[in-house]
Amino acid sequence: WMIFWMRKNSRGLGAELRAQVDRAETHRALATIAFVAVLREGLETVLFLISAETASASGSSVVIGGLLGLLVAAALGRLVYAGGNRLNLRAFFNVTGVLLILFAAGLFGKFFHEYRELLGFESGWLVEPAWTVTSGAWSTGTFYDFMKGFFGWHNEAENIRVIAYFAYLIPITWAFLRGARAPRKSSVATNEKVAGPAQ
Repeated sequence: WMIFWMRKNSRGLGAELRAQVDRAETHRALATIAFVAVLREGLETVLFLISAETASASGSSVVIGGLLGLLVAAALGRLVYAGGNRLNLRAFFNVTGVLLILFAAGLFGKFFHEYRELLGFESGWLVEPAWTVTSGAWSTGTFYDFMKGFFGWHNEAENIRVIAYFAYLIPITWAFLRGARAPRKSSVATNEKVAGPAQ
């Protein structure tokens, strides 16, 4: 729901945010609001990603990865700060929206995996692996942990997990991308009404 709302309101969101910044009474108040917003989103991200398993990575790898993530986030933050006025928020929210849909589809597939184990459902075609990857970057290692945590990839995903993944991914992505094209059509219709029929 959040990504659909952001896509719908992204056209006027940039101007609204800039107007609110201009109305801010003190720099301290603005900095506090930004800090709390980023802290809240960071905590939400941690809660989502805590479900990712890092069994194939050592503790030092996890710490180094976290520090590298902070450095990349700081660099990206600086770039956004420097070029924020020229940032196309609509395109930005469309790209991040698709990434979030992929992330949510992974969680949806894992939901079925976890409840299947909870209920003791251990036999039948639905719990047979759709594929088995035994070697390479797609089976173990840092890249595997990343893809598993962010996009729900698994080297031995059950059929029920794969079905659930695509049952969520396909209609939600279709609705999101279809809605992203809708404003262009409506704006064309509005322009035609204003201009009147061609003579």
